[in-house]
Amino acid sequence: MKYLLKSVETKKFVFNNERREQGEYKLSPKFGKKIDEISDKEFMLSLSFSLHNHDDIIAPFDIDLTISGSFILDECNIDEQNDFMNMNAVAILFPYLRSILSTTLSSMMIQPIILPIVDAVQLFSSNDK
Repeated sequence: MKYLLKSVETKKFVFNNERREQGEYKLSPKFGKKIDEISDKEFMLSLSFSLHNHDDIIAPFDIDLTISGSFILDECNIDEQNDFMNMNAVAILFPYLRSILSTTLSSMMIQPIILPIVDAVQLFSSNDK
């Protein structure tokens, strides 16, 4: 199999830093994954991160971040395409999501959220589409 990461784009970055109560915050982010077939050889993987208040959890701010990567896959069958997009492509794209999130918050002089180095495939596995 041959692959090419054609592009990486930030599709959405919404940040709301409204004043919240002082105290300790709990971070309970949600992650999402979406795979779109552009052509028989080109696929788009979108990874998303969101952080909002919900239930009894108060987040320090609201964030919605979505990035996408365009991949060209060649010399592979459908099973290999699916495996690549659900595992390898996620592992390739996740560091971009981490970097965009922490760098942007740091640039805004806000304590950054630094996502841990994790098995990104496992992190996004419950969000398969």
